Amino acid sequence: MQAYEAYYNNGKFVPLGLGKLPEGTRAIVTVLNEMPKSIEERLKDFDAITKAIEAAADEEMPPIERIKFREIEL
Repeated sequence: MQAYEAYYNNGKFVPLGLGKLPEGTRAIVTVLNEMPKSIEERLKDFDAITKAIEAAADEEMPPIERIKFREIEL
């Protein structure tokens, strides 16, 4: 089973991505209760993420606790 993201437009599902399916492929469609974001909304989100990264660039990273892994035989 494979999953592809798509949007519904003018009576057709338009895939997002490069998924290629053979003709007659059976599918299950799950309708999400949300509208896709506009390009402007996506750019705003990207700008917010970029600003947060830039603001944190000068902050010192807190110490990270080391985790010891051990190998076991199964």
